[in-house]
Amino acid sequence: MGTLAEEQAKQSEYIPLKENLYILEVFNAEMVKGKAYQDPSTEVDQIKITFKAVKPADGSPLQDMNGDYPAKNLLSIWLNPDAVGFNKKTNKPHKTRAVLTAVMNIAIDADLDIESWSDLIGLQCKAYVELNPRGDGSFSNKLDKFSPIPGEKKVNVKPQAVSEQSAVIEETDPTPSNLPWEESK
Repeated sequence: MGTLAEEQAKQSEYIPLKENLYILEVFNAEMVKGKAYQDPSTEVDQIKITFKAVKPADGSPLQDMNGDYPAKNLLSIWLNPDAVGFNKKTNKPHKTRAVLTAVMNIAIDADLDIESWSDLIGLQCKAYVELNPRGDGSFSNKLDKFSPIPGEKKVNVKPQAVSEQSAVIEETDPTPSNLPWEESK
C-alpha cells in the first residue's frame, strides 16, 4: 500500500466495484472543507474517510463491475461531524455515528472518543458497496449499511486511560438486513 497520493494517482480510470458486501479498511481519515449538501455555495467541515476494499465478505474475488480485477479499490465517504447523535423522531443513529461505530467496532450508543482521525487508519468494518447510476449513464460506487466485523474486537477506551479494568469490549453482529440507523439525506 502506497501513500494516499500514490494510490489516488493509480485510480485515474474509474471502473466501479461490483455490488457486494465488502470488508473495508480505513486507508485515510481526515477533517476537510467541502461543499454543504443543502447549499453547495457554502463550505463546511466534513469527515472524509477513504477505505481500501480488502475483499468481498463472501470470499469471492475482488471485481469491478465488468468482472475484472479493479484498478481502483479506494472508496471515500464524506460525513457530517455535527451528526454524531440520534434522530430525535426515530431514535435511529445518524450515518456518521453508524460509520464511526462500525469502524471502531463499538456499540452504536457508545461514546465516540476519537483523539485523532489517524487513529482510525488500519481499522476494518463491513459495508455494502452499491452501483450508483449517474446522469451521464456512467456509474459510481456508494457505501451503505456499515457494520462491525464479527469477532474483531476493538477496545473502547480513552487512549490515556488504557487498562484491563477500564476496557469495554463490544461483540455484536448486526447483519445488513437489520442495521438500526437512518440514512442521512
